[in-house]
Amino acid sequence: MAKGYLNLEKSLGLPPERRIDLPEDMNNAEQMRGVWTKLGLPEKPEGYALKLGDGASESDNQMLGKYVAQAHKVGLPTAQARAMLEWWVGENAAAQQAGAAALVERKANGEQALRQAWGGAYDARIREATNLLARYDPKGETGLTGETLTTFPAWTAMLIRMSDRMAEPEGEIRGEPPGEERPLTPGQAQALINEFNLDQAKQQALHDEHHPGHKAVVEERRKLLEAAHPRPAGPAAR
Repeated sequence: MAKGYLNLEKSLGLPPERRIDLPEDMNNAEQMRGVWTKLGLPEKPEGYALKLGDGASESDNQMLGKYVAQAHKVGLPTAQARAMLEWWVGENAAAQQAGAAALVERKANGEQALRQAWGGAYDARIREATNLLARYDPKGETGLTGETLTTFPAWTAMLIRMSDRMAEPEGEIRGEPPGEERPLTPGQAQALINEFNLDQAKQQALHDEHHPGHKAVVEERRKLLEAAHPRPAGPAAR
């Protein structure tokens, strides 16, 4: 018997405990569990002993629980289960990094677009939009905040157009100090320049150095031109 056993081991090249006998029907999950067990399938899902990093959230750990349960159900050996988890965590981290970078770029592009549209009135308009949100969306139900206004420039511009129509009291929504004029956008300034150029009284005062209103209209025209043609804003901070 001993000789026969040795001859059998020699002919197979492996001791019996290292051999894996495949079932006749490899589509039979129950029969295949013996194969997976020999390859490293733990007795219970807890046997995987897989853990996420310290920064994992509660929902992440709940998902891990679902993962190990499904891995055990389909018969995934421990080494393969761990490799798949590591791959998934890496892919998820890369996606989060890419999403964060895209958000930063989107915010920078939005700020640049609003600066181009509003010129020197940019800071005042952002302050105004922030005040509008504080008054009409105090619970943040729209998802917009003072920090995300440039991420959604179209919505922010719409808020300002609505504010222009609403004509809220100065300083209450717009946030300018008492007595300070509301900054003009380039478009608004150009419209006022057109009116200025058609105003005969102002044109007379502008071209007559001895006119009592000369200095006032010169200063008015200077401010309008500065607002209509603001200096180009530098690249938005990224």
